[in-house]
Amino acid sequence: MRWAAWAYVALVMLSGRVGAAEHRKVEVRIDALLAKFPKVVSIEPANGAAGVNPGLTKIVITFDRPMVDRSWSVLGSGPTYPVAGGVPSYDAARRVLTLPARLEVKRAYRFGLNGGRFTGFVSEEGYPLEPVLVMFTTKG
Repeated sequence: MRWAAWAYVALVMLSGRVGAAEHRKVEVRIDALLAKFPKVVSIEPANGAAGVNPGLTKIVITFDRPMVDRSWSVLGSGPTYPVAGGVPSYDAARRVLTLPARLEVKRAYRFGLNGGRFTGFVSEEGYPLEPVLVMFTTKG
């Protein structure tokens, strides 16, 4: 979504059809639209972390706004997928999602939040989370 919005601004500017003032108006509108999309504020364990405790039993994802309950797309499979059986759950404000996890010693893990046609993470206002790739490794 972001690249498409900025590509539009670039094309308009390159076409010479608008001046700097009009460009700024378009840019402000695009920024306002992009601000409506939810963002991940934090992930525990942190994205890219090394030496994560393999005894960890949950992954906690915090969003910048309330999300639609019982709607998520956590993507991955196989030995690099840390999410264990069980149902993910939001806190009462629907800003913090807890995923049950099962980790092993000395292993690299990877999973995605939204991606492709899977866009289950959606804000209350109906805007989907842009895809996020999460990776971390456990200590040995």
